[in-house]
Amino acid sequence: MILGGRTGRQIPRAGKMFLNWATEEVILGVLGNWQKFSAWVMDYKPEYLHGGHLIDRAGYKKFKEIMLEGVELNPECLVAEDIFWSETE
Repeated sequence: MILGGRTGRQIPRAGKMFLNWATEEVILGVLGNWQKFSAWVMDYKPEYLHGGHLIDRAGYKKFKEIMLEGVELNPECLVAEDIFWSETE
């Protein structure tokens, strides 16, 4: 699962690996937490903000905490400890 990528003229950036070797069930569980994460970051106001900007606003550690809440990872699944957006792969 790659996250945080965006295109645009001002500040484009490549997405980074969040989960590797995750099963379909894990991916669906993580995606099921997106609304909770988005609402928390936006202080429950009905506004739109790009996913990458939401992650920037909350910070990766908080994003990871909320998105993995209640999700049972398969044994092979690897989760990025941290993500550094300015690094190149």
